[in-house]
Amino acid sequence: MRALSIALAGALLASTPAAAQTVEEQALLHQLTGEVRPERMRADIEALVGFGTRHTMSDTISDTRGIGAARRWAQREFEAISRDCGGCLTVVTPSDTVTAARVPTPTEVVNIVAIQRGTGDPNRVIIISGHIDSRVTDVMNFTSDAPGANDDASGVAAVLEAARVLSKHRFEATLVFAVLSGEEQGLLGGKIVADYAQAQGWRVGQSGVRDTTRVRVFSEGTKTVETEAQEERRRYNGGEVDSSSRNLARFVDGLADRYLANFDVEMIYRTDRYGRGGDQVEMLRHGFPAVRISEGAENYDRQHQDLRTEDGVEYGDTIEGVDFDYLGQVARLNVVAMAALANAPASPLGVTIEGAVKPDTTLKWRAVPGAAGYRVWWRSTTAPQWTHSRWAGSATELLGRVGRRLREPGRLPRSGRILRLGRRPGPSPGAMTARRRVAVLISGAGSNMAALIDAAGQDAAPFEVVLVLSNKPDAGGLAVAQAKGVATAVVDHAAFGKDRAAHEQAIQTVLEAHGVEVVALAGYMRLLTPFLVGRWAGRMLNIHPSLLPKYPGLDTHARAIAAGDAEAGCTVHLVTEGVDEGPTLGQARVPVLADDTAASLAQRVLAAEHTLYPQALADFCRAPD
Repeated sequence: MRALSIALAGALLASTPAAAQTVEEQALLHQLTGEVRPERMRADIEALVGFGTRHTMSDTISDTRGIGAARRWAQREFEAISRDCGGCLTVVTPSDTVTAARVPTPTEVVNIVAIQRGTGDPNRVIIISGHIDSRVTDVMNFTSDAPGANDDASGVAAVLEAARVLSKHRFEATLVFAVLSGEEQGLLGGKIVADYAQAQGWRVGQSGVRDTTRVRVFSEGTKTVETEAQEERRRYNGGEVDSSSRNLARFVDGLADRYLANFDVEMIYRTDRYGRGGDQVEMLRHGFPAVRISEGAENYDRQHQDLRTEDGVEYGDTIEGVDFDYLGQVARLNVVAMAALANAPASPLGVTIEGAVKPDTTLKWRAVPGAAGYRVWWRSTTAPQWTHSRWAGSATELLGRVGRRLREPGRLPRSGRILRLGRRPGPSPGAMTARRRVAVLISGAGSNMAALIDAAGQDAAPFEVVLVLSNKPDAGGLAVAQAKGVATAVVDHAAFGKDRAAHEQAIQTVLEAHGVEVVALAGYMRLLTPFLVGRWAGRMLNIHPSLLPKYPGLDTHARAIAAGDAEAGCTVHLVTEGVDEGPTLGQARVPVLADDTAASLAQRVLAAEHTLYPQALADFCRAPD
């Protein structure tokens, strides 16, 4: 599967709108992942493959073959989507007549672009793009069949699917869905759409996205376009791995951890693959933040190949090489990223940092409309992700102190640290006194854990997450918790061999040390003994992906589909010695669709879990003892 481009624009990880801090707003992103339909994208790819070739210099007159027919089909699809949303999309066709190394004769290169205007900040723009042109081994061969199913009909299909889903909702910023031509002939369509964005006065950030459980996110370390003064400051103060593009990549990584099941983002600190390029390059050249997200391991038998079979190996980019479940995950990531950015406020203005000849570092900024507050993040200069943060509320200045005071409330680090403003919400210091102290136990990525931490950041939340504990030192959720400013601990079960009692005693010691009052299991993949269950009787919760008492244990979604159930869902319950047998505290129901697989059903149930668990835990903590 090849790379689809997505441009994510505007304020990168800057400030948080009031709406974005609510559980309901987070639920919208989960809802959007359930609205993506891979079967619609299959139909799109079949239609595009049916045009034979979509080479940039192929036929533009025929209604059945060539890039002209394909472009007109894409335009009709956008127009149909616009009719379904009451005319919310404006469809334009920016173009240019080009002569270039791979286009020896003057050729009109036409992009098909649909614009969904923002309701509050319409000049801040998020662009998603995929290229419609295709090729075979000889990049100049415009007559042979070039189905281009993965490269990049799959990208165009994801762009169209994003338009279908997001056009049903309204966002502060403008969304742009772009189908580009001329990519294989030298990134021609990318330049045309970047020029168009500049001419419209759009404030854009760009990324190139795509790859079944892993995607690579490529991002430049230093800006392609830097002034001499910017270059000098960056060289002197550091920041060679902190461009806007790099922080956009970190943002997409966090979204994958939070909103997608079994789908991991791998950060790659380069603009693109060695010797390769994509449409994000032109966006970078125009000064727009940009990343490329590409599959984890590309199949070069399927890229840029004539259709043929040699020594039993099939070559060519045919539809048989498309993984539609994976394509659905990529589209979900794109949709969530666009929606999250489109509802965010603009970046804080006038950011300055001071610290010469004094023991403190002072960070200052100017507020922007629509932001409920600000969070300042920091990390060691050698750390790949932001690891610590401090909630500043509505303040526009924060003071820092060096060394051991790094973790003290209200303090920032001094030497050996990198700082940035962030837009993740957090609690005000005075709001935490009456809250129940919760520990979350995890074994993996911890998406439910993240939902609980975010819910605890609301001023009215009756609990605070004081500890995230894992039995696995490589659990991905540990880094997520640390990035959200929550203490973490590892009690590795492997170190205790088969002595479960000793392992649980060690866990109990850590829980007591943190003053924990309530334990929430969130993907903790160890059967508990009566010792720990007894210690936390009536104070330990779990979430299970079925409508208990149906389907305790594993493979719940496959069992629900095999039984012909009309609905599935999830249950929050108290933990007892029996497996998934404790009293029910809450349930959420999800319809089982006719074409559901265990994976697609799991995705929608997971979205429901992220809403149900915080609500059930809050209700439990509000109840009198």
